[in-house]
Amino acid sequence: HEYEELVRRAIKTGKSAGLMVIAGTGSNSTAHAVHLQKFAASAGADAALSVNPYYAKPTQEGLFGHFSAVAGAANLPVMLYNFPELCGKRIDLSTVAAFADRAPMCAIKQSGGEFAYHRDLIAHYRDCLIREGATNVIDLDTIWKEQVPRWAMYGIQALWTAAREGTG
Repeated sequence: HEYEELVRRAIKTGKSAGLMVIAGTGSNSTAHAVHLQKFAASAGADAALSVNPYYAKPTQEGLFGHFSAVAGAANLPVMLYNFPELCGKRIDLSTVAAFADRAPMCAIKQSGGEFAYHRDLIAHYRDCLIREGATNVIDLDTIWKEQVPRWAMYGIQALWTAAREGTG
């Protein structure tokens, strides 16, 4: 339970600084990701980052089922994390579209480096924040325009340090 307490303190620290808090709820197990999603919501996160199930290499239908189960577990917007190098499979645009039609998708974190994929994401999801890698914002056509720069400047390391030290 030490981990959960640390996460709760990190969320409290971020929120007290006026920041949007996105909690990582990804797992290669759908059941564990669902558990993490519920925990993130109960801890007060503003959104959740959910990666495709790493190492499992599910079909697109499997990815849709995984993300739908995670999104349905709690009333918390989901940022999809497409990381094909780690996960062995990318989230196809058709899967993103199917998920976005049925769930509260707030953003996409894209770590594939494929220009055509980025172009198509931007063309179809202009109302959604799309990020490449760790820091490069591709499109900020959302309500997060003012929050992301503040969040990036403050830095996630400061949140974890404050939470660990109990100063948050």
